[in-house]
Amino acid sequence: MKKYIAIVLLIFTLCACNQNKGDDGKVRRFTFAISSSVKLPSNLNINDTSIEIEVFKLNDKAFLIIDAPGNYNFEDVLTTLQKNNSSVLVLLESLSPLERVYKLDQEHEYTPLEGQLISIQENTKKYVLTLEIINDPELKKEYKRVHGKGMAWPEITANMKEVGIKDMEIYWEGYQAYLIMDTKMDFDFATDGEKWSTLPRESEWQEYVAKFQKVDPQSKAAEKWQTMILQK
Repeated sequence: MKKYIAIVLLIFTLCACNQNKGDDGKVRRFTFAISSSVKLPSNLNINDTSIEIEVFKLNDKAFLIIDAPGNYNFEDVLTTLQKNNSSVLVLLESLSPLERVYKLDQEHEYTPLEGQLISIQENTKKYVLTLEIINDPELKKEYKRVHGKGMAWPEITANMKEVGIKDMEIYWEGYQAYLIMDTKMDFDFATDGEKWSTLPRESEWQEYVAKFQKVDPQSKAAEKWQTMILQK
């Protein structure tokens, strides 16, 4: 009898885990840009392990990432935070999830309120970087188009994989772009970034996208984006 109960409990636990993960071990990602004038809650932790909250900062900018179960939308996130009396709830009620303009190997497009379906990356490092886009509506429209589904140059996608980038996303708020990059554990901007710049069509691509970016047109990809720091 005890053995039977143990088996039932194990099955229940596994089902609960799968329900939390949803969509075959994937998560729904919601991102937010936070200005320096907004006071962040001192404690972002919640008593619900199905939701992970991270904040990355650089100078007067903050970027918040919420990874929720794969079957959640933004309303589900807010409901969960409300149940947990989370201090971040008030902050999120005044913000809107950001639009994603690029993903490595993007197969589907989702609205910010649906959340972005992300495969969980094992044994990787996460980088969050930011870059300012030139304040021009037409250029911004073109930037979105050239980063859209099916528009990435195949050589550029191959180059990222060659240097150990497992996944990459770009979100934006106004004219500020935020990049999330999952890499191999031993990825190094100095060595891998140098190799990256020499790969096929890479310099051509960097020269092309420079017209959108408030950076030195001659800069390499690893030099253009500023690294944001995870707050612990």
